[in-house]
Amino acid sequence: MASKNEETLFEAMTQTQSANPSQLSALQRAALALAEMRTRLDALEAQQTEPIAIVGMGCRFPGGSDDPQSFWDFLREGHDGVRDIPADRWPIDQYYDADPEACGKMSTRRGGFLHQVDQFDANFFDISPREAASLDPQQRLLLELSWEALEQAAIAPDRLRGTQAGVFIGISFAEYLQLLMAAEHNHPGDNNIDNIDVYTATGNALSVAAGRLAYSLGLQGPTLAVDTACSSSLVSVHLACQSLRLQECDLALAGGVYLMLFPYSTIAMTKLKALSGEGRCKAFDAAADGYVRSEGGGVVVLKRLSDAIAARDPILAVIRGSAVNQDGRSSALTVPNGLAQEAVIRAALANAKVEAKQISYVETHGTGTPLGDPVEIRALNSVFGGETRSPLQIGSVKTNVGHLEAGAGITSLIKVVQMLRHQEIPPHLNFQQLNPHIAEINPKIEIPTTLTPWQGMDENGNRNGNGHRFAGVSSFGFSGTNAHTILEEFVPEAVLSPELGSAEPAVTAQLFTLSAKTETALKALAHRWTTHLQQHADVRLVDVCFTANVGRSDFEHRLAIVAESMSDLCQALKVFATGEFGAGKNGGGKNGGGKNGGGKAVLLSSSETLDATVQPQGDPTSAHWLKLAQRYIQGETIDWQQVDWPDDARRIPLPTYVFQRQRHWLDIAVPFAPHAVAPSVNHHQDCAHPLLGQKLSSPLSTVQFQSQWSLNELPLVPDHQLGQLPVLNLVLYLEPVIAAFRDYRSQAHPNSAQVSGNLPNRVLQFSQVDIFQALAFPDQNSITVQLTLEETGSDRTSFQWFSYQPGSGDTGEWKRHMGGMLALEPTSSETIPIQVNPLELSEQYHHALSAQEFYQQVDAKGAQLGPQCQLLTQVWRRNGAALGKITCPSGAVYLDRVYVLPMGGIDAALQLIFATLPIDFAQGYVLVGCERFNVYDYPAIPTHQPINNSAHSRDYWGQASLTSDISAFTASESQAQGVSQPPMLSAEIRLFNAEGQLIVEILGIQLKCFKPESFQKLNAASQSHPRPSTDCAERSKSTISSTQVETVTAEKQQAMLETYLVEAIANSLKISSDQIQPQQSLATVLDSLMAMEIKSQITRDFQINVAMENFLGENTITTLATRLSERLTIASLNLSSTETNDSAIETAENTTEIIL
Repeated sequence: MASKNEETLFEAMTQTQSANPSQLSALQRAALALAEMRTRLDALEAQQTEPIAIVGMGCRFPGGSDDPQSFWDFLREGHDGVRDIPADRWPIDQYYDADPEACGKMSTRRGGFLHQVDQFDANFFDISPREAASLDPQQRLLLELSWEALEQAAIAPDRLRGTQAGVFIGISFAEYLQLLMAAEHNHPGDNNIDNIDVYTATGNALSVAAGRLAYSLGLQGPTLAVDTACSSSLVSVHLACQSLRLQECDLALAGGVYLMLFPYSTIAMTKLKALSGEGRCKAFDAAADGYVRSEGGGVVVLKRLSDAIAARDPILAVIRGSAVNQDGRSSALTVPNGLAQEAVIRAALANAKVEAKQISYVETHGTGTPLGDPVEIRALNSVFGGETRSPLQIGSVKTNVGHLEAGAGITSLIKVVQMLRHQEIPPHLNFQQLNPHIAEINPKIEIPTTLTPWQGMDENGNRNGNGHRFAGVSSFGFSGTNAHTILEEFVPEAVLSPELGSAEPAVTAQLFTLSAKTETALKALAHRWTTHLQQHADVRLVDVCFTANVGRSDFEHRLAIVAESMSDLCQALKVFATGEFGAGKNGGGKNGGGKNGGGKAVLLSSSETLDATVQPQGDPTSAHWLKLAQRYIQGETIDWQQVDWPDDARRIPLPTYVFQRQRHWLDIAVPFAPHAVAPSVNHHQDCAHPLLGQKLSSPLSTVQFQSQWSLNELPLVPDHQLGQLPVLNLVLYLEPVIAAFRDYRSQAHPNSAQVSGNLPNRVLQFSQVDIFQALAFPDQNSITVQLTLEETGSDRTSFQWFSYQPGSGDTGEWKRHMGGMLALEPTSSETIPIQVNPLELSEQYHHALSAQEFYQQVDAKGAQLGPQCQLLTQVWRRNGAALGKITCPSGAVYLDRVYVLPMGGIDAALQLIFATLPIDFAQGYVLVGCERFNVYDYPAIPTHQPINNSAHSRDYWGQASLTSDISAFTASESQAQGVSQPPMLSAEIRLFNAEGQLIVEILGIQLKCFKPESFQKLNAASQSHPRPSTDCAERSKSTISSTQVETVTAEKQQAMLETYLVEAIANSLKISSDQIQPQQSLATVLDSLMAMEIKSQITRDFQINVAMENFLGENTITTLATRLSERLTIASLNLSSTETNDSAIETAENTTEIIL
């Protein structure tokens, strides 16, 4: 019953709501002040606990998961993304040893890896190629992921410039910098230190990983990089949520990244005995033996829920609350603290205002360490193991993709977001029998191993098909920092009326726009949208157009479509993507654009080509949209937010930008030197091509061919010299790749139409070709080379060339020389070979050179070409362009019909680049790469035949043109201005047969100035690299043996073992034994790493195992000596251990108790 004072106060409060304050009594004024204070407190509490909306995501995970949808498909189908360590990271045979204590070795051959981490679209992010080469690939990946996450949220990234948006990124290692440092250490004579430049610091500092995102996007909110080891990315999400609730920012990018570019960190984790020798994360399983290291990254876009709803953002899930804490003074630095884990989960629940019984699923840290997993389950069971509730369902994404360390938490978070969206629990892999340490506590958990419908909980904590879904996500760092996040499914009906957004509005015509930085990217983007929209026919046209216009940045190359239906939009996009719509050179939006229509769609682009237009019929809004489309195509900036969109138009997830990546990597000597001579060839299959050699037997997916190349037997090369040194021609790299490609495709796809010859002639296209280091023949006539091929998807095959450089003794080194991609592309309007009249072409060139004059100029620039390579009989030139007639002598070896390419003709055409340079240009240039190398009329048959009947004729015409503007740069000017580095140049080459038909086209050629003297040292015999010992030098020697201990009394044995332990600990710590007392607690002397080292030494010295628990807690040297004495006694009696207290824990005696 309320007291008299309470009744009086309540009456006073109710009477003051509309009264004039000057007329209130003192009691009434106090009541009013209390009411206002309560209102402010309620508002403050609501602000500090407001749910946070996840509105966009971007990710790259092992197994080919390049976006959230492919990641979900990968998970629900139960795939495993772990594979053998690829050869382009480090030579695993050099570093592998099953013994985790072998010095300088790793005890695993597997990991989770991304493809082509050296590729990046530097131009898109306005980063120069020079800076891109110094830029840590982790920073590059974060730039791409953040852009994709914002686009998936339908937030135009460029419109965030100047806003209070924050960046919170988890990142721990800088292995790209380690790669450079190791290269300089191992190869100091190769000038690797010259790669340290103005971009090295900003390119590799971890703090700049977050700062660069803010800089690139122009964000001005809180920006920080977070390193708490394996919990880094989930801690970043927690900090981002706090910042949003404190009004420090209005939008936040949060996530994490890790790339494994160097073997040393894996070796370090091997020494912790944390890695699975089998190469699988078997979380919670009795066979768990450690975790698998993996790489990848993820970024989410976060907003306050109220803001996201107001902006009509695509809300994927809601973060209700989160918490972070520390293990504190646990048994040791890296030993998990179950009480701390329990505490952080309870704190997250309190922050979320969610009860434990409402949580139906927890995505665990679950690394697969046999002692770390039980600690986590005990903590979960303490929080969620109520007797009346349904069992908690748990899983670990690490069984699918491995442990991404700094990126682990965001991986788990993105998995759970997708689970909430699809209301399914994907299968937990590698689980057969529950870990006995977990089974003994009988936890109330379930581990789904098949795709399972996800049911929420009712008010009593029981599963219910209609129950609301809440989930927890855990991430624990071996630094001791723990994080837990509570997620909730988002139900749009809670804020939108049922009929809102369910049907197309009455006005059907809509304007769709698309743009890209290049015409190539625009076509690729149109193709991606076409595929997506055909697969998602249920989306509304108004939502697609609203999202495309409001949620994307505008670039120079533009496309606009006015359509009345989704089918019309798809058809128009397809027309543009396939090239049926006329595509021309970008006019910068000033030429009005091209038009093409069909059905009820109008298509306009910013190209110069103009085609007929078919106007949509019967819709009065079409004229309005067409006017707006014309303004857009002409380059005008449109404020799409101010366009009169239907009230129910929604932002929806749609395809993101198609980056046009190229290789950007430091030009360093590879620091990994194999310890043995080149591997012997297994005669698996002898390939008929004379340059290809033999296929090596291998269990790997990568196909390898090995050959012994003799200088005197190679066509062209003896007469192709730079600085008096024979150097391999470009065509000698590519010719055997075609034969290997045919062999590989016929083996991998024996029934394919491309192999069987049931397709018309296609375009054989090399792309992203890079020459990393020229392959030269300095003082040896024979070189061992290897060619590797690997499928990368979409009918594309990557290839790389290596050579083996022997050292002294049994040392040597594999060097990578060249790489690229190869595919068979269908013939299109863009790839139909053109026909020219060579004689008419020659009339367009104002200056003629004889062959003798031309080759004298080539020689003066440092290239010495012998008879095999002097095939140009006449050269015509003009500013930046050249034409040449090519005649191959009868009987030349490269005319042999076993060769597919017209090698002599291509090589001669490439020489024409010399004639495109100004006459006063003293520098010589060497080809270092090209974007595309097209071979036309390629027959789709798996036999070694030339590309067509006329390809191996004796006569050709070559045409070369510079695509770089060097009009302001001449040799004399560079010397006068003191310019030491002439510019990189780009060029194009075309080769025509005698009739003028185009047969080979090389586009985007990259040329680099070379000094002839630099080739004198190229590929000189490698310095020998001593083979590191597999045994650590000067291991501490035991002062006693087991035999000595067994022959003395118990009292003396105890004293001997105490002395032994004191000396062993002092030696490990590098301190005097006088500083250690036998009664001293081991926890005050040893951390977990030193304890593991002492444990290993005991095993070596006495051939017995002592459980890790004897080194932890309050144990002393005396108690450890007593335990050691007991174990020695048992061993001397040849009895197996039957002690119930230790038997279970000793099954994992070689695994460290850590959370990673």
